[in-house]
Amino acid sequence: MLNKQISSLFFFLFLIISAVSAQKNTYSPYSRYGLGDMERQGIGFSRAMGGVGIGMRMPNKINYLNPASYTTQDSSSFIFDFGLAGNNTNYESSTAAFNINNASFSHLAISFPITRWMFASLGATPFTKVGFNTRQSDLNKENIGLVDQYFEGNGGLNRFYFGTGVKFGNLSVGINGYYLTGTLNYEQSYSFYGKREYFTTIVTKKYNVRNLYAGIGAQYTFKIGENSLVVLGATFDNKASLNGTYSNFSRSEYKPVIDTISFDEANESGIVIPSRLGFGASVNLNSKFIVGFDYTTQDWTQFKMHDNEKGLQQSNSINVGMQYTPNEKALRGYLNHVNFRVGGYFTQTNLMLKNQNINDYGATFGLGLPFRHTRSMFHIGYQIGQRGTLTSGLVKETYQNVFFNFTLYDIWFIKAKFD
Repeated sequence: MLNKQISSLFFFLFLIISAVSAQKNTYSPYSRYGLGDMERQGIGFSRAMGGVGIGMRMPNKINYLNPASYTTQDSSSFIFDFGLAGNNTNYESSTAAFNINNASFSHLAISFPITRWMFASLGATPFTKVGFNTRQSDLNKENIGLVDQYFEGNGGLNRFYFGTGVKFGNLSVGINGYYLTGTLNYEQSYSFYGKREYFTTIVTKKYNVRNLYAGIGAQYTFKIGENSLVVLGATFDNKASLNGTYSNFSRSEYKPVIDTISFDEANESGIVIPSRLGFGASVNLNSKFIVGFDYTTQDWTQFKMHDNEKGLQQSNSINVGMQYTPNEKALRGYLNHVNFRVGGYFTQTNLMLKNQNINDYGATFGLGLPFRHTRSMFHIGYQIGQRGTLTSGLVKETYQNVFFNFTLYDIWFIKAKFD
C-alpha cells in the first residue's frame, strides 16, 4: 500500500517538473554566469524565516536543508508537502527598466519513518534557472567598425533528493543523495557593421547534464533550563562532476548564405560544482520563540565548465529568522496555534562583475495556519529583496516573492482497534 501511494506521488511530481521545466522563470542578465540563478532552497516555514534550516528541528515539518532533521518526525506519521511561488521583479539599468511577473513550482516532498530510529524523505525542487537576452555594442579593436554582441540563454536544472536520518541520543546524523538533471542553452552572436565582407557569427552551446552526488548533515540537541532547547547543526555537500553531453555549433550568416564554422560534441558536460559547507544553530524557548541562524559558504573559483568562467568568486550567506507561537498547547483559541514568522538574509553571491560584488539581501515574513483538529498546516510567506547595483553600468533587481505550501500530516502504520 505504501509503495503504491509513493509511486502515485512521484508520478504527480514528474508531471509537475515536466511542466515547469519548459517555463522561463527568470529574465535576469546575471543568470548568464555559472549555472544560472541559484534557486532558494527550503520549505515554506524556512523561507519565511529568512532561509534558516541547518540548525532547525521542527516536528511535523520537512526540512531537507539538513537531513539530520528528519529524526524529529513522529515515528508513526507520514508528511506530504507541496509548494508554489509567485514572483514580481523590477530590472533597472542606467538606461532602461522593465517589470516581470511569473509563477513557479517550489517543491514537492514526503517524509516517513523506516524504523523508530531511522527516518527518510524524498522530493524534488528547481535548482538553477537560466533566462536572459542582452545586447552590447562596441567599436572593434581592429577598427573594423561597430560590433553588436547578443547573448541569449534559457533552461535550468532540477534536483531530486532521497535522504535518511538516524538518531543516537542527543545526536542526529543524516545523508541526502541528490540527482541533478536538466538542459542549459546559450547563444552568442556578433554582428559587424562598417565593412560588407564581415558576416554575423553565431555560437550556440548546449549542455544536457545529469549526475548523482551527496550531502551529509548533523545536529546536536541539548537543554537549557526546564523547557528550552538548543540545536547545533552542520552540513556538507560534496563536489559534483556532472555527466551528460555538450555541443558547440559555430556558424556565420550573410543572407542568404549560411556557413558552418565548427561543430564540437562531447559525451561529458565538463561541469564541476564546488563543495558547499554550512553551519547553523537554533534556540527553542518554551515552544513559543524559535530563533535560528545559518552561515553557508561555497568556493565558486573551483567551478568548471567547457569555457573558462570569469567573474565567479566564493559565495557567503548569512540567514536569520524567528518564529513565535502564542500557546501551541492551548485547548481553545485558534490564534494560539498560529506560527508568526520573520527573517532576513544577506548573500555575497558568486558573481563579481566590473569589480563590483553582486550582493543579494532582503527580509521575509510569514504565517503558519493550522487546520483545526489536525497537525496539517497551510503556510504563506512574503519576501522582499534586492540584488545587484546600478554602479559601473550593471543591473539592479528589486523583487517580491509570495510563496505558499501545504503540509499534510497523517498517522500511518497503526492498526485500528475495535472493542
